[in-house]
Amino acid sequence: MPNKDIQEILKRGSKTKLIQLAIDCPEFYIDGLSNRTLTEEEIQAVKDKAKQEGWDGELFRATYKARDIETQ
Repeated sequence: MPNKDIQEILKRGSKTKLIQLAIDCPEFYIDGLSNRTLTEEEIQAVKDKAKQEGWDGELFRATYKARDIETQ
C-alpha cells in the first residue's frame, strides 16, 4: 500500500515539486535499485499525472539530465 504522505503529494503536488521528487528518486531511471523510496505505483502515478497535464517531456528530460550529472 502506498505511503499516505506520498499519495497526498502525488495528488496535490505542483509540476515543479513532482519533477524535483523524480530527480531525487533514482528509481525513475535506474531499474533494479535495491532501496527504493517510491513504489512502482507511485512512480507510475507521477508519470501518469505528467502525461495528463502535458509535462511528461519535461519530466523525462529532467530525470535523464539528473542521471547524466550524477554519472559525471
